[in-house]
Amino acid sequence: MSDTSLARLYKLHRIDFSLYKIRMQAAALDSGKEESEKLKAYMKEVDPIRSAAKKATNKVKELGDKVTTLNEKKEQFDKQLFDGTITNAREIENIQKELGMLSELIKATETELAEKKKALPESVNKAKETEKVISEIQKSIVSKRRNAVAESERLKASFEEFKQKRPGAASDVPAALLNQYEIIRKRRGDTAMAVVNEQDCCGACGLHVPEQSLVMVRGDRPTSCQGCRRILFIPVPTP
Repeated sequence: MSDTSLARLYKLHRIDFSLYKIRMQAAALDSGKEESEKLKAYMKEVDPIRSAAKKATNKVKELGDKVTTLNEKKEQFDKQLFDGTITNAREIENIQKELGMLSELIKATETELAEKKKALPESVNKAKETEKVISEIQKSIVSKRRNAVAESERLKASFEEFKQKRPGAASDVPAALLNQYEIIRKRRGDTAMAVVNEQDCCGACGLHVPEQSLVMVRGDRPTSCQGCRRILFIPVPTP
C-alpha cells in the first residue's frame, strides 16, 4: 500500500500539514500583545495618580527652594541692619519693614510646606504601587517577546526542513492526482487530504463516508469527502 498513488500523496500531505501547522503556530505566537494593551489601559487609568504624585513632589521642592531663598534674603537684610554699614534712619526703617514682611512670608511658606510634606507620602506611595504594577507588566512583555523571538527562529528552521522535503515528495505523486490535490489545497487554504477513521468518518470534518467511497479509496482511486471535499485516505494498519 505504501507504493499506491494515494499513499504517496499522503506522504506529501503530511509534509504540507506540518508546514501548515508551523504557519499557524507562528501566527499564534504570544509576543505580549495582550499585556501591551493591558499596560496601555492601566497607564491611562493611573495617570492622574502618577501626575498628582509628581505635582506634589515638585510643589514640595518648589516650596523648599522658596524657603531657602527667602531665608538667604533675610540673612542679607539682617547683615545690612546689624553690621553698621547702614546708619540712615529711613533706610533702617525700610529694612525693618522688609524683614517683617519676609518673616511673615517665610512663616506662611513653611506652614504650606509642612502641610504638603505631610500629605506627600500618601500620594507618593500610591504612585509607587502603580509603578510596581507597570514594572511587572513590562517584564512580562519583555519575557514574552524574547520567548516569541526564540520560538519563531525554531519554527523557521523547522519550516525550512519540511519545505526542502516537499519537492521530492511531490515528484512521486502522479501529475493528475497532484493537480487535483493542489487545487483543493489552494481552494481551502489549509489541508487537502483527510484520513478515514475507525468509525468510517472523515477525520477532518467528521462526516460519515459511504461504503462505495470506502471501496474506491481502498482501490487507490481518488475520492473526495462529500462534506469538506478533501481527498480521502485509509492508512494500512501497522502490524
